[in-house]
Amino acid sequence: MATDPKIPAGYRPDRGGCWNCVHCFCESEHDEGDCYLCCHEGPPRPTCTSILLGEYKEKGLRVNSPEFNEATRAWREWTEGREVKPWAQCAEYERAKP
Repeated sequence: MATDPKIPAGYRPDRGGCWNCVHCFCESEHDEGDCYLCCHEGPPRPTCTSILLGEYKEKGLRVNSPEFNEATRAWREWTEGREVKPWAQCAEYERAKP
């Protein structure tokens, strides 16, 4: 069961699903691997500052600029308590379209 109020009730870490759920965002980083985050009913997801994904470039941010550092702070704050296991599933699961 979920231990954080940001994760929907009925979260089951022993079922397949989060990895292909429309509410899930996968953050990838060269040195850290993948991190699956639940976006269900949360505030809008801020710009991910993963170097591998490069989403920050689309927003015109430069690495180590004050704006990038602020975006990184906002990203880390938003991700707190949202990590889920890729094979888990909750009652809000909705399969992502291929």
